[in-house]
Amino acid sequence: MPDTDGQGSEVTERGGFSRRQMIKASAVAGAAAWTAPVIIDSLTSPAAAGSCGDRYYVKIVGRGTGTSQATGTCYNAGPLCTSGTATSTGANGNNVSTCDSGGNYRWVCNGNGTDKFPGFSDSNPGNDTTGSYTITLVSGCTFSDLTSFKAVGNYNWQGSGGDCKTQPTSNGATQVTFPKNSGGEILDYMYLEFVCAT
Repeated sequence: MPDTDGQGSEVTERGGFSRRQMIKASAVAGAAAWTAPVIIDSLTSPAAAGSCGDRYYVKIVGRGTGTSQATGTCYNAGPLCTSGTATSTGANGNNVSTCDSGGNYRWVCNGNGTDKFPGFSDSNPGNDTTGSYTITLVSGCTFSDLTSFKAVGNYNWQGSGGDCKTQPTSNGATQVTFPKNSGGEILDYMYLEFVCAT
């Protein structure tokens, strides 16, 4: 006849397991079986490997034809170019999902990543036609081949369209410079897509 351990559970004689001990052992084994795949999965996911991160989109005012916003201001709008930039980025739909197949980005100017607004400098303040604008991404962010484009300037915007010109940058770079005047056209807006690790 089995004894009890004084806590209401039965204990078998000759070194057997009590029901309480068996339940405890089963719980530990079950937890290990559940957590192991989670840990392995998180280590092999693209985000964990640093290959994805969060994708962000920002539009910054240059001369800003059609707006009263100041140069260097964060502008909550999608790209408007005759080059098809808007189409190639899924029009940067206002979507907080990240690194998905639909090409959605977090809009910095729409409150989805205001801490990711890049640094902005003007080599010739107060002059729209000479000099350049330099954009520097915040720590932890880089231009990336994971995005549809990296840096595009919209020159001679006149209510719609405009002449979009891609500015050279490289995968992993953190800075890009836009000339204010390109072939006699004046820079109105800058469109940037980049990836942040956090």
